[in-house]
Amino acid sequence: ASRTFLDDPLRVLRAARFAARLGFALAPDLVAAARTVDVQDALRTKVSRERVLIELGKMLSTARPIGAFRLLRCMGLLPA
Repeated sequence: ASRTFLDDPLRVLRAARFAARLGFALAPDLVAAARTVDVQDALRTKVSRERVLIELGKMLSTARPIGAFRLLRCMGLLPA
């Protein structure tokens, strides 16, 4: 999972959005990969703010946006 996230770091946000929307849990190794410094640095440096904003907007437009944001916190992408 780490290699996949390094190739396209936006997949971290998409994973949270789809898991929340479809009601399934993320695999522990996927969450661990998302928490790595390399993946989080790649998300900050390789993905434009506009793309992140679009993905966050999609999360907010779902029936249960809180689930996606809980997953983002679990992955270390939001403060506790």
